[in-house]
Amino acid sequence: MSAFKFIQKYFQQLKYKNSSLFFLILSYLNINLEGNSDPFLDYVSSILILHIILLLGTINIIFYLLSNYLILKYDIETKFPRLKK
Repeated sequence: MSAFKFIQKYFQQLKYKNSSLFFLILSYLNINLEGNSDPFLDYVSSILILHIILLLGTINIIFYLLSNYLILKYDIETKFPRLKK
């Protein structure tokens, strides 16, 4: 059974209105939220997940640009020809 099918089967067993990774983490930590919770709580959890995704994407872009800068600065491709594709 692939990981995607396992997660999909697990989400089908949950009784939450919107299934996301946030609720999977909450259920793993045994923190129970009702399925028909306050709309404000749904909104806040959605905004939290969007901010986490935005933070991880920004960190990814920063490290990508930093690695390109360091490769160009120290001229790694000519010093270590084995690393060249």
